[in-house]
Amino acid sequence: MFQKFWQKDDFGFGAWIGAIVPIITYLILESIDRTVMQLWKLPFFLLDDTQFALAVAGNLFFFRQFMVRKMKDRTGKGILMMTFVYAFIYIILFFLLKIKYIFKP
Repeated sequence: MFQKFWQKDDFGFGAWIGAIVPIITYLILESIDRTVMQLWKLPFFLLDDTQFALAVAGNLFFFRQFMVRKMKDRTGKGILMMTFVYAFIYIILFFLLKIKYIFKP
């Protein structure tokens, strides 16, 4: 059943993966950042824009898996669309609005 779940070739399924993976990656990077800040007494380890960019880059793995290895084009297109949405949000937040921190004081 679980393997059949990952065999879908659906644009919505790809958009769902493309939306969830960067959020999970960002939360993992944020927890690593906070742990390093506490251990080494640093004001920050990774800047928020770096964490955001790395989180969006997490989609590359899934995009490649679905487009090249599994030949699921519609799913890959959904992942790619969400990657562009996150890239657009990144440009707005960090270049146009010049926000330095999202969650840090």
